Amino acid sequence: MPNKQPNDTDGRSTVNCNESGVIVDKLINAIHETRERVTELEATVSEQQETLAEQQEMIDEQAATIEEQDERIDALETELASYRTENERDKADIRSTVTDADEQSSVNLNVIDKLNTKVKEITGELKRVNGGRSSLEQIVRLPDAIATEALSKNQLRSRAIVSEIKSVRSKTAMQGRKVIDSRAIRDKLRETYSKAHHQTVSRVMEFIEEMGGDDVRAKQGEKRKKLVFEPELIEQLDRAEQLDSDEIDDVHTNGVMATVRDG
Repeated sequence: MPNKQPNDTDGRSTVNCNESGVIVDKLINAIHETRERVTELEATVSEQQETLAEQQEMIDEQAATIEEQDERIDALETELASYRTENERDKADIRSTVTDADEQSSVNLNVIDKLNTKVKEITGELKRVNGGRSSLEQIVRLPDAIATEALSKNQLRSRAIVSEIKSVRSKTAMQGRKVIDSRAIRDKLRETYSKAHHQTVSRVMEFIEEMGGDDVRAKQGEKRKKLVFEPELIEQLDRAEQLDSDEIDDVHTNGVMATVRDG
């Protein structure tokens, strides 16, 4: 059998087949890549749609919040307007009340001034009737026998204090006033009576204040109570001398005893 001679046509066919296979493979790969890309794009689009849905939900919530805030602002503005109206009304009422109070205070001050004037007149009259002497001075001038019979123990202690008023430790205040605190009175009582309880000191100070009238004023210090004596009373007490029994005016004595009993 004779051998066939190769021809150029068969070679070209083989080459064309190989090239076609390569092209097909490339096309298949391109299709796969395109499908993968489409899948990725679909996933991206899906994610973006979900994001858009979430953003739309947030926008709706914010819109609802803004609407609620607008309503709250309207309510607050209404409340503020009402408050301002009430505030102006209250201010007017307060101004009216203050005016009434000022007028009433002025009336009260006038009454107090009149009462103080009357008290001074009565005090002056009492001093005139008693020979110009204060109740404390009259008690100092009582003979010991009468004082011992008429006065209580604490009143006798008070008499002993004021009888030696200048020897009691004190401080000099403004305008020559004498200030004696509870410690100084306690020390003086212990010096005279050997002992003095807190209650005794308090009662003695109360009696001196009561009998001193306008010339003795009680004052509470930071640590202890004090008595402030007017300088005129200090001089009166310092000059006071005991009277003999026959020198005592019954009217004056009875007045002092009545004052002591009332005190």
